[in-house]
Amino acid sequence: MEKISDLKGRSVVTADGKTVGRLADISIDEHSWRVSAVVIDVDPQVASLFGVKKKLLKSPRVKISADKVEHVADVIKLRDVLSQLKVEMYGG
Repeated sequence: MEKISDLKGRSVVTADGKTVGRLADISIDEHSWRVSAVVIDVDPQVASLFGVKKKLLKSPRVKISADKVEHVADVIKLRDVLSQLKVEMYGG
């Protein structure tokens, strides 16, 4: 079992091998205590594909549902290809 502090900063990669960004945090469902989403610092090259604006001093953040995560290893691999990936803006 890994700690969130060990996972933060790992690359998040889509099923077609595209880097989305880096893991910034996780969201936990307060009722079930399960991870509900991963929070990603979006790579500036893909930010426009998600319709998020680039920030001047830091990367924009998005949430991706935890059920989209295929596995966690040296990188966090998602089940979807980049063109099909659904994200939510993260304001936390």
